[in-house]
Amino acid sequence: MILESNVAQSIAARIMNLLNYNINIMDQNGLIIGSGDRTRLGKYHHGAGEVLMRKSALEIKKEDLDSFPGAKEGVNLPIDLNDKIVGVVGITGNPEEVRPYAAIIKVIVELMLEQTFYQKQLGLREQAKSLLINDLVKQNSPGNIEVLRTRASILGYNLDAPGVVIVFRISEPPVIATEPDPSRLMGQYDWSFHHKLKKALPLGGDNLFALRSGNEYVLLNTFAAGSREKNKIIQDVGNTLATFNESNQQVISAGVGKVYANAHQISESFRQALEALEIGIRLLQPGSVYDIEELDLEIVLARVGKEVRQDFIGAVLHRFKANCSNEQYHRLLETAKILLENNIVMDKTAKELFIHRNTLDYRLNQIKKKAGLDLKNSFDDAVKFKLALLCQKYDQDWEASQNDGEGNRPK
Repeated sequence: MILESNVAQSIAARIMNLLNYNINIMDQNGLIIGSGDRTRLGKYHHGAGEVLMRKSALEIKKEDLDSFPGAKEGVNLPIDLNDKIVGVVGITGNPEEVRPYAAIIKVIVELMLEQTFYQKQLGLREQAKSLLINDLVKQNSPGNIEVLRTRASILGYNLDAPGVVIVFRISEPPVIATEPDPSRLMGQYDWSFHHKLKKALPLGGDNLFALRSGNEYVLLNTFAAGSREKNKIIQDVGNTLATFNESNQQVISAGVGKVYANAHQISESFRQALEALEIGIRLLQPGSVYDIEELDLEIVLARVGKEVRQDFIGAVLHRFKANCSNEQYHRLLETAKILLENNIVMDKTAKELFIHRNTLDYRLNQIKKKAGLDLKNSFDDAVKFKLALLCQKYDQDWEASQNDGEGNRPK
């Protein structure tokens, strides 16, 4: 490990907050890279050079100063990390006074550096996982897969075990700034949140879980092939998110792709998971798990194109809206939504709306009169209205477009 000046200066400052003695930290070349006396930064410390050569502690007394130009009284000890001397720490003062503190300071510095080292290693590993994930999900060249397999193997993952891709999205990403490049994002990310989420999820040892962007994670969940395994992980992830979202400010949603059989199919499973996530967030309850294989109707609506959806919304709802006051339109629209959510079960709908069954009948007759759609007795009309509501929810800006002027309204 090479000591970095910013780390050394930070450690020296933190220790000096506890003591009334100056602390110097020198690198493997004997240069002062951390000190309470900033005028000494970057200068060669002859005592440290002697420690590095002898690989043992050195006390510099007043009578020794001529032998160590520029040095001051004090005790200097080697810094050991992973059985290697990586630098020197010195405490300035009469050796008789500072000697009791020297050994303690050496231990504190070594512990701080060890913690910094392992945090950095963890950050590098997480960065490598994020870069691997990003390359995996966008890879489209068969020749690249061998390189990706090798990189995954080094990290301890088998890309050819069957599994499924799950994409998580955080509503309020805990980062200072959005940064699409994972190699640059690492320094900005709130790792406490990362580990909290990672610990909460039902992850096994073979599952690759990594940050993909400022507010997205990707999980490659490996298991024995079969829908039973997939349904189990969806259930477990759903339970985890329900608990996690209750106790955190951020709301996390997840999209799940189809099962992949090997590394070649991972990018397609990712694309499906991302599509399921986008559709689910727009059309379903936020904070849930959305399976691509359970979103047939929603996928059709998403893929037909915004212009087609907006034309369909206009064809179904424009007449309805034009024939109602604003208050009446929203009241009847909410009635239709609840009715269709309850599969046109009248009693259940009336109970949920806190109205009498006769009032519900009246409202449905009003919808039939003003929209030309009989939701209670015509299956085709009910499906048409349901599709229009889904399109409207997917394209949230349709309502606003109705106020742009007659020329912009759907015909």
